[in-house]
Amino acid sequence: MEEKEEILEEVSTEEKSEKIEIVEHIESKFDDLKPRTEMAEMSKEEKEEIKEKVIEGFERKEKKEVTEENTEHNNTAVPIEPVKKKSKAGIIVLIIIGIIIGFFWLSWPMIKDSIQVQWKPVIYVYPTEDIDVTIKVSNPGDLTTTYPKYNKEWKVKAHTDGTLIDSNNKKYYALYWESEKNKKNPIKEDGFVVKGKDSASFLEEKLEILGLNYKEANEFIMYWLPKLESNKYNYIRFQTMDEINNNMELDINPEPDTLIRVRMEYTGLDNKIKVKEQSLTKVERFGYTVVEWGGTEISR
Repeated sequence: MEEKEEILEEVSTEEKSEKIEIVEHIESKFDDLKPRTEMAEMSKEEKEEIKEKVIEGFERKEKKEVTEENTEHNNTAVPIEPVKKKSKAGIIVLIIIGIIIGFFWLSWPMIKDSIQVQWKPVIYVYPTEDIDVTIKVSNPGDLTTTYPKYNKEWKVKAHTDGTLIDSNNKKYYALYWESEKNKKNPIKEDGFVVKGKDSASFLEEKLEILGLNYKEANEFIMYWLPKLESNKYNYIRFQTMDEINNNMELDINPEPDTLIRVRMEYTGLDNKIKVKEQSLTKVERFGYTVVEWGGTEISR
């Protein structure tokens, strides 16, 4: 106990009661290392070392008290405003919108593949004399674009040179329409596989067989050539008259002597595929003639 009293002499009276506990604690720690009989025999240097450790103990305790005080201050409860119902509703709406967008993003390939787009069908009318002509389509609900505007029918004055004049005295060289149909259009067993770079010569040959004159064939090729040449290969097929009519039949009054309808379907290919070559029948034009051409890309 003499050692304890000697150490505490350097501690102020008002701190003794507070710090005696620390001295006893440290002494107990040293007791674990040395028996009490040995404490009495300790040198002055060893006792000084004990003093230093007691002082370190005081400092640690003070630091601990400051740290606990700061922690208590920092942990003081700060009232948090409850999330407003409006904010929660906004988050729910955003989640729903995200789900819907994700669904359409994942489903779009299937949706796109089920839509058959008829691109740029144009209709030319060549009467043997100037006549009034009315043309109606069988599925007007499928039309997406028309020019001039389709309003239950097209009604024009047709001249022998192919000029068409509507009720507003506007002139046209053809009637134009496009449509979308919710129908998948797969590759058939017959058709042609053509290199992209050979598309122009291929079309020149086949369109002549199908009855288009040079002007009509030129317009057809000018429209489709950029699409076909951008592919390494193309599968190309020309729809039969029955297939064309099943998609969009034309009701023409008066009925023409010759009706030519050319509808090309195609899809780009990276490699050749084997198909049976399609047989095309030569078409001869005579008398009052109506010609239509267009095309569609096959969705696979």
